[in-house]
Amino acid sequence: MSPLFRLALLAVLSTSVSAFLGAGLPRVQSSSRRAVRAAAEATKFASFDAMVASFEEPVVVVDFYAKWCGPCQLMVPVLDKFASEQEGKIAVAKVDTDKFPTLAERFAVGGLPTFVVFKGGEEVGRVEGGMGKDQLLKSVTKFI
Repeated sequence: MSPLFRLALLAVLSTSVSAFLGAGLPRVQSSSRRAVRAAAEATKFASFDAMVASFEEPVVVVDFYAKWCGPCQLMVPVLDKFASEQEGKIAVAKVDTDKFPTLAERFAVGGLPTFVVFKGGEEVGRVEGGMGKDQLLKSVTKFI
């Protein structure tokens, strides 16, 4: 998979994974048709770990967010631009913490938004809070 913006919402994982996580399948929420297609492709994965490990990009940034979180909503256009500029180098995935609290707990997400950086399928760092695109890039690249 290599769409322009990899908005691989965990929300579209298989029903068995959703049952494991204790939540139903939420709708894909994206303004980008390419992102929706990428998210739809994520249904073939058996777990969050398999989804993260499947990206062709060497680094995956997972945005843990909530719809009610103001700073999270402000990050949407920032992440769109960030993902398009980092295509082929850094992939972006999103996890709605209200729909997947088990994942938020597993990754000890204390504040929103939280960006967990994965390299080779393993967590290598994290950044919390809203920020601009350049600050996000600087914060993420210090872990890779």
